[in-house]
Amino acid sequence: MAQNLSVVIPVHNEAPNIDQLYRELHQILSSTGHDYELVFVDDGSNDTTLDQL
Repeated sequence: MAQNLSVVIPVHNEAPNIDQLYRELHQILSSTGHDYELVFVDDGSNDTTLDQL
């Protein structure tokens, strides 16, 4: 039976890394057969992190 997963990722001024992090997590988690969600939590970034999310 597949289980649901929630992955919570706190980020702060991580604009240069968000795309790669998402791609890698998506690739790994999608191969598990589980339903999942990625929850990015922006902790007051002053770069373009929020825009990219």
